[in-house]
Amino acid sequence: HITREDLIASTSLSIEDGGFLRYAERGTGHIYEIDLQGGVEKRVSGNTVGKVIDAVFSPDGNSAILIKESSSGNSSAVWLTYGATSEQDSILPENSSNFHFTADSGLLFTVSTQGETTGYEQSNINQPTKELWQIPLNDVDIKWSSSSTLVINKTSSMLKGGVYEVANGQLSQVVAPGYSFSAVISDDGHQILYSFFDTGLKARVSYILDTETAETITAVFPAVPEKCGVLATKFLCATSGAFQTL
Repeated sequence: HITREDLIASTSLSIEDGGFLRYAERGTGHIYEIDLQGGVEKRVSGNTVGKVIDAVFSPDGNSAILIKESSSGNSSAVWLTYGATSEQDSILPENSSNFHFTADSGLLFTVSTQGETTGYEQSNINQPTKELWQIPLNDVDIKWSSSSTLVINKTSSMLKGGVYEVANGQLSQVVAPGYSFSAVISDDGHQILYSFFDTGLKARVSYILDTETAETITAVFPAVPEKCGVLATKFLCATSGAFQTL
């Protein structure tokens, strides 16, 4: 037990030197840092946002997206940067999601409206947003990587979902649509674990696609993507009482 605070998200810093853990507090959105060797905890940002339920940190830990609870049904988020001498915050557009910090601490995100999703880029907190693309899907998960932008179309069990790539503003199919579809994508975008209900077999099936070679293999066990995490280029999945690696 390293802290008494109600944390909602964290990021590790300088692990090779013993390590620090930086995290956001539920509700206030205050950012804390704890020395994993000495156990000393300090607050690095006291900017109170309020009703914060989740957070996404930049790779260097000096910025965070604080996601707020909403009673209106429309999500809201605040981009916060903090340092030794100054703090800045910026309210992001309503219904922003799929937040991803780039290596140089720029921000990629999407805004969904009825029937479509628009991708945006913001080079830093003081710069205006730049529209990257717009697609005719509104319930999506985005996997941003240096080589591609992949879209998982989330659907109900009665509708078909799939995986698509956005390139030069155009949407192209990567994984054919299937009923009750779900997927998880490796960090580099080269491996896709996906599952759907096969109406011919009348059973749920799972596959892994290598996007570089276009080779598809059957998963060695019936993996459920929602119970899988990404470890480098591998998938770590929870199955009946055990963890298995794909």
